[in-house]
Amino acid sequence: MRREIPSDIAGASGLSPEDRQTVLCLCETYRDRLARNYLRRGYYLMHQRPKELGIAVPPHLRKLEQVVGWPAKAVDSLANRSQFDGFVTADDSTTDALAGVVLENSLKRLYRQAVKSELQCCCAFLTVTAGAGGEPGVIVSAKLALAPGDPAEIGAQMQALMERRRASQPLDLPSAGSTFKRPAGHFAGPLIEGAGLKGQGVGGAQVSEKHAGFVVNFDHATAADVLATIGLVQKRVFETSGVHLEPEVRIW
Repeated sequence: MRREIPSDIAGASGLSPEDRQTVLCLCETYRDRLARNYLRRGYYLMHQRPKELGIAVPPHLRKLEQVVGWPAKAVDSLANRSQFDGFVTADDSTTDALAGVVLENSLKRLYRQAVKSELQCCCAFLTVTAGAGGEPGVIVSAKLALAPGDPAEIGAQMQALMERRRASQPLDLPSAGSTFKRPAGHFAGPLIEGAGLKGQGVGGAQVSEKHAGFVVNFDHATAADVLATIGLVQKRVFETSGVHLEPEVRIW
């Protein structure tokens, strides 16, 4: 994210009065939102602490360390689901011409950048719904689960946790996180690895080579590929260990 708008854009020279006004308004909006967007991007990159985001959590309280990396996971998971494959028209020649425009201007790459930036910096909407999956329908009281701690120590723990996650989880590939719930008396990852499923899958989806508990998108996987891979894992694990794996991701 660059701080300064290029002069040829900021000046909006060579445009009609109407278009020039539109560009100037966009530039003004960019400047107005710049500090806020840098803050949100810092949250995504883990360079900002929660207290700097307007969240009512004192900076010295502990037990927030485990959520480090979650903002990036939320943004990346949604961004990876949004795919731009080009334009389709009723006229084949027009479709071919537009495909050339997409290629020459690297629009697919720019689209991916734009979607991720939008998810990092756009507004957010929160909804309150009835509880599900064992959660209460109404929360009538809450108990503070945080405890005081040294900010420097907390920061070091957050960094160590993130490094450990990078080393043990396939954060470099799109996924929905841990794919299966932990079965009673077992761990899903070792059961899947024991069934020889690491690197196995359907279409563009496969069981992660780094952590067998993750189904990853390594090559433009479709939802059908992911579901088929989940089914393959469930079938093979049940055949080898007699354990039925239940998906942790919600499928609807």
